Amino acid sequence: MSYHVAAYLVDAQKLATLTEGNIAERALREFPKGDFENLAEYQEVMDEIESDPEQYLESCVDGILKDVYLFEHTAHFAQQLDEGFADEIKQGGPDARKALTTLIRGEATQATQWQDMYGYAFQLMCETYGQALTNEGFINMTSVEFLVDIEVFSAKVLNFRVYDELFAMPPALPLPLTEYPMIGFLPLAKAKQMAANFNQLNLEHPDFGEALTTLQSWVDHMLIEKRDLITFFY
Repeated sequence: MSYHVAAYLVDAQKLATLTEGNIAERALREFPKGDFENLAEYQEVMDEIESDPEQYLESCVDGILKDVYLFEHTAHFAQQLDEGFADEIKQGGPDARKALTTLIRGEATQATQWQDMYGYAFQLMCETYGQALTNEGFINMTSVEFLVDIEVFSAKVLNFRVYDELFAMPPALPLPLTEYPMIGFLPLAKAKQMAANFNQLNLEHPDFGEALTTLQSWVDHMLIEKRDLITFFY
């Protein structure tokens, strides 16, 4: 059995906005008051949203779905999800479009079946709005134990736990609990210290060198691009 690791540079605040179920909060995030030179124009936008919140939410859903299916690689990703979950979809589970819609509307936490589909739908959003990073050091991973071994090694040598920091900290987004995909979140604020830890490490380790080099490259890219990191493991 093989496992897959994916990592994306993202604007976590933007993703939070795109999946905000509270319409008032969503509107405030999408249309910050400080972005308007004319306060009357700002109030007009807010009044319009308040008068028909469902229309506003539907426009948000339509806009994001359009972005997802506009590009070949993200449309192909959605198709792969539908093919991979074909049996579940036949049994009533959501296809990629429906899972995305539920996620965008902030309703995914209410799911009691097929919860994993919403995690993959979130990955599809990261594919659309984030920057995919290399997973070279994890291409041939065939066991979850590999992450456990890196965890033990990093705790001893780097004084931080790779698994806890990069793969087991769910982002503050409305996703249902599920075993897979495992979703990790590393905020930009933690990247500088983590980069310093990596710089103290000999990355020539025969078992973990390639994986640790890949992790270091993720953190370096965070600092260069000034963005957060979201990871997926499944």
